[in-house]
Amino acid sequence: MMLVTFGQPELQPGKLRDVDVIITGLDETLPSHLDVSALFDEFVIWLSGSENNEEPIVFAAEAHARLVSIHPFKDGNGRVSRLVMNTILLQHGYLPVSIPPIFRHDYLSALQRYHL
Repeated sequence: MMLVTFGQPELQPGKLRDVDVIITGLDETLPSHLDVSALFDEFVIWLSGSENNEEPIVFAAEAHARLVSIHPFKDGNGRVSRLVMNTILLQHGYLPVSIPPIFRHDYLSALQRYHL
């Protein structure tokens, strides 16, 4: 997390957020900061137990979508979620995914359509 927020110590890298936040460009309501700790714990349990039950690409995409929908940090959630996704892909022999700015709208639209 330190590399994701390098030069921004006020974001308290690695610390779960203690304020409510929004995703710029989305109308989606994010979980209250009061629920983040429990949701993050559930995500970690799911992440550590699901890998063998899903295809790697599906698992990587779902891990990304789940983590970004929790939005556990004040900033860097998309970057951390994509790092988790790409780590899973690399562990299974796939190339990492890069989302260029030109596709940001499509990327955000896909995330908005994702429902747990």
